[in-house]
Amino acid sequence: MQINMIRFGVLAAGLCTCSVAAQTDPTSGFEFVTVGDPGNRHTTDEEAPGPIGTGGIYIGGVDYEYRISRTEVTLEQWLEFVIAYYPFYVERTGRIFGTGDFGGIGIHVTPFDISIDSEFSEHRFAFMSWEYAAYYVNWLHNGKVNELWAFETGVYDASTFYRDDDGVDHHQATHHPDARYWLPTLDEWAKAGYWDPEMDQGQGGYWKYPNGSNTESIPSLLPEDGGQRNAGHASIWPVDVQTFQSVQSPWGVFDMAGGGSEYTETVPSATNLGTRAVMGSSHSDSSFGEPSSMHVLGMISSAGVYHTGNTLRLASAVPHRADLDRNWKVDWFDVKYFLERYLAGDLSVDFDGDGDLDINDIQVFLGLMNG
Repeated sequence: MQINMIRFGVLAAGLCTCSVAAQTDPTSGFEFVTVGDPGNRHTTDEEAPGPIGTGGIYIGGVDYEYRISRTEVTLEQWLEFVIAYYPFYVERTGRIFGTGDFGGIGIHVTPFDISIDSEFSEHRFAFMSWEYAAYYVNWLHNGKVNELWAFETGVYDASTFYRDDDGVDHHQATHHPDARYWLPTLDEWAKAGYWDPEMDQGQGGYWKYPNGSNTESIPSLLPEDGGQRNAGHASIWPVDVQTFQSVQSPWGVFDMAGGGSEYTETVPSATNLGTRAVMGSSHSDSSFGEPSSMHVLGMISSAGVYHTGNTLRLASAVPHRADLDRNWKVDWFDVKYFLERYLAGDLSVDFDGDGDLDINDIQVFLGLMNG
């Protein structure tokens, strides 16, 4: 009880002391947290009174475990993709200079040089269009293979990325069910940002802001000056991702307020596949105390699939429990990792969850391998 009261006191001040374990994913290079508590409820009218919480549209309920990246994609991470895709970009578009939907703001794309502009930090979030974000997650899903098929299949089928003669877009609405990475759905983003399974004496509930609190994060200042989010009208914005270390969602996710407004997979209108929901406030948002601020629970915007000016946070499947090297395969390399961790007394392989390493953990691991 004392621990919970201390945690609540800190959260009320807008600073989340989350203890969700994070792991670096070797394929994508992102640090992920697992969002559990499957089957949580949607928001209510009282919790999200804005445009989402009216008219019978509610968000945040997810009935499965998934992972979400702790940060938005950075310029360094996006640069790797831009370099890899550039030959296909030239072939597909006929352009040799990168446009804003591809390189975004901060990456210089020419036939002679593809690099981060000198005035930008490599740890700043990247801009891109929704369509190129989809190419990116396809590439990650396929293990960063530098062949055209790896960018165009796996998660979203790029053959659907077109606008017909009537001006109707036909972009695939949802990711393939066996995808390893994807653009988060509106519900997945909202749950990772606002849902706290420890609220209401373990019944769970939603905070008003994505900082584990009903107190709004302060914009326009650096952490040492009392700032709490990557936003505000000042020459220093935007700063690097994860600058505000003490401000996290209940699941340990950074910068869900500020940085860039983030694409989701969700189509707001079933009749318009060319528009997707966007969540979170941007680096240029200095609003404070306004009910319509974009980081308030229930507030969303939307953007076209060709639009430039938003960024991406990854969603991902939860790897198999026996996949200890996180390469999306369960094989004898995982046995090697298990033995090394077991002999070192590493409780990450405490598979029976009793706080000790013994023969039972070996039996559970072998069962997972066989299953």
